[in-house]
Amino acid sequence: MTAATNVAEHSNPNGALPAWTGNVMLAYGPRKSGTTLLLSLLDGGNDLFAYPTEITSKRLIQADWSADAVMRYRALVRTNDLERAGVDMAAYHDLWDQVPPDDMTNDPASLIRSDVYNIARTVSPPPAPGMWCAKDAGGRAADNIALWRRLFDRPRFIFIVRDPAMVTRAVLMDRRRRGVKLTWRQIITQTVDPIRVIKAQAELLPDADAVFVVYEDLVTDTSGEMRKLAAFAGVPYGPHFEKPTAFGNPIIVKTSSRQVNKVFKDSAGRYSGLTLKEKLLVAATHIAVKFIPDYRLDYARLRRQIAARQS
Repeated sequence: MTAATNVAEHSNPNGALPAWTGNVMLAYGPRKSGTTLLLSLLDGGNDLFAYPTEITSKRLIQADWSADAVMRYRALVRTNDLERAGVDMAAYHDLWDQVPPDDMTNDPASLIRSDVYNIARTVSPPPAPGMWCAKDAGGRAADNIALWRRLFDRPRFIFIVRDPAMVTRAVLMDRRRRGVKLTWRQIITQTVDPIRVIKAQAELLPDADAVFVVYEDLVTDTSGEMRKLAAFAGVPYGPHFEKPTAFGNPIIVKTSSRQVNKVFKDSAGRYSGLTLKEKLLVAATHIAVKFIPDYRLDYARLRRQIAARQS
């Protein structure tokens, strides 16, 4: 018996993990591009289970799974997000505590699947979906996608894109709300980063295992965009796809700039609310990257390509 099997069996008294825990769909995009909103819209039905926090690929890649793997994995889980979503944390921790401390595995897929199943078992009644979905944001897109393809048998991907300038504005406004003051170098990094991620996503336009969502379309035609995603996932469409939920319960998305339980369009401009320093740095960076091929992005053209691909 392998250590990976031990993890699965202790997490599930009936033995092997349910087949649906191996059938995964990942929502991915730049930070502040709408991944959290998208995950909350995918939640709520009986056919698709939404893992209620971010599985950070970068941290999975960097972790050493050769020893104390269960402890290392549990340290990566954002338990505050799980509690906010309504997970019975006492039951959740108890399920993990049933795994003997000397169990080790170099198979993070087993740990992820066990975690997803443990969370599902805290929900009443426990779901029995056909698949589950997770979210990740930022980092190195190519490495993240490659990781999920190594871990799971033909995972599917939802790539969400958003006007990079609006992503940068959202990041800067979020940091201000939290009292974080960014240096000029950090502002430039937050301006370049969404361009880099979206460029990497654009290279996967021909991928048959991926579907693209444009944030601007998602917030103006939520029903139309979510119908496309339901069709891509192969699950029935229902009104639950149009309101943010966690385990079917209405929520205010934690990254939302408004305290409302609905999808809304932010009518602010690219530089609205930014300081003069921020405006100058963001504008100058956008001009500069146009001369660097690896960072040159025509977002309007990309949107047209996505629309043509899905028509």
